[in-house]
Amino acid sequence: MPSSSSASELKTALNALSSEMDFQGGGWHMQNITIIRNSAEKFKFADMRAFIGEIVGFMRRPDASCTNKFKLAQLLNLLKSFQVRGFEEVVLEFRNQILNSYIFLGDQQLGEAALGMINNLWNMPNVIRPVVKTASKLPRIKINTPSANVIRKIFMASIPYLADPIRHASPPPYVE
Repeated sequence: MPSSSSASELKTALNALSSEMDFQGGGWHMQNITIIRNSAEKFKFADMRAFIGEIVGFMRRPDASCTNKFKLAQLLNLLKSFQVRGFEEVVLEFRNQILNSYIFLGDQQLGEAALGMINNLWNMPNVIRPVVKTASKLPRIKINTPSANVIRKIFMASIPYLADPIRHASPPPYVE
């Protein structure tokens, strides 16, 4: 159970986070960043889990804008750079939820930058690939040309047909 001082630090950080999410601009207020950093340095592991859970909750809201997701990606990278105790473990716990929140941002304003910041959390490039809206055209392989027919006959002659011996084999013995 968290102590009252760590609970108050968590509440302070959550208040700063929610006030920042209410602001629709693309940047962070320095005051909120300072509050979150000072509070996060005093977090216990359970507090960090609750705080990251709240961040993930903001990410997964149906009304979460690309700008808010960008700001949350910035915040996660800032917390990583602050080297807050328990951050790496908790972010790994929430990894799938975080990644799923950023899948469809590639074509939106700030989307590619947000994807880059999220991928940076695990130091693995290209974890999330933006969904491409245009279908990629594959070269068409023609299978009814004279050269394809010759290759098919050669290939089929070199592979023994295994179905005939299996078809004529006796059925397996009945076992109770």
